[in-house]
Amino acid sequence: MREAVPMRTWVLPRQRSRFATLAALLCAVAALATQWTAADETLSPTFAYKGGTAVAPRRKKARVILLKDYGSLGKKDDIVDVKRGYYRNYLFPEGIAIRESYSELNKIKLEQKRQAEADAQLVAKATEQKAKIESHGEFVFEKKVREGSDSIYGSLSEINVAEEVVKSTAIPIKRTSVTIPKVTALGEYKGTIDLGAGITASIDIKVVKEGGDGDGEAEEE
Repeated sequence: MREAVPMRTWVLPRQRSRFATLAALLCAVAALATQWTAADETLSPTFAYKGGTAVAPRRKKARVILLKDYGSLGKKDDIVDVKRGYYRNYLFPEGIAIRESYSELNKIKLEQKRQAEADAQLVAKATEQKAKIESHGEFVFEKKVREGSDSIYGSLSEINVAEEVVKSTAIPIKRTSVTIPKVTALGEYKGTIDLGAGITASIDIKVVKEGGDGDGEAEEE
């Protein structure tokens, strides 16, 4: 009886390609398993697991948005963490803070956008007023002088300057916005006008003798 000869197994090229694809797939699965294990280890201290699902634990503090400036907590629109009882019993009832939420955050963004637009309009208006005031040139004031000197009777006040600027430029000016040095004699001076929005106009002031070359009268205004 002839001895059986084992049959040689042939692997076709297409089968080799399938084996290579399968091996690559197994390697990818092993890599993903490693990443999942690492992720589990990272999440373990932070997340609890319930029914096989990672669940974030309840925050010990409440995250709130300040509705106004408040002491050491922060300024209006700041987002801070506070004790739940403090928020529930005081901050919320007093209208100091509200829970952080997408709707509240969107409301803050909208308010900030409107405020930025309003500020931009104020800056534009103040810049235009500054240009008009400074293009006027010197603001001249006639004052009576004491005989034989350049000293004037009384003095030039912020009210005098504000009234003259309003009369000359038709721009409303508050007395408190005018800053000038003490003016008690004839001469040239510098002053400033605060127009708001961080804009300040510089003005030139000239105090001259009343009546030109005439003699000053010893009479106080």
